[in-house]
Amino acid sequence: MELLKKAGFQKSNREFEHIEIIDIICNEQLAMRWRPFTPTHHFSATSNFENSRLWNWPRRSCESLFYPMTKGIPCEAFPLNLKKANDLNELQTSIKEIAKFEDQK
Repeated sequence: MELLKKAGFQKSNREFEHIEIIDIICNEQLAMRWRPFTPTHHFSATSNFENSRLWNWPRRSCESLFYPMTKGIPCEAFPLNLKKANDLNELQTSIKEIAKFEDQK
């Protein structure tokens, strides 16, 4: 949290803001914890990575919000085709195959 505060996120004048939080604590606690960064209360929370925008729209999570919010056009999900990971190392290993395309120039 301190790193985000130093970056000035709580003083943003963004027109569109939406934060997705992946955490296992209850939504009420998340809302309190993230209040400085969500002054308009536009956030969603999930306790499961497989239910997140990063999972359902890998490499396109911003578009999955932008088009429905600005154009009224829903975005088709393109979920990661990965087996459910049991831990972070397993997930990182699985995602390396997709991430390598981000490094191509």
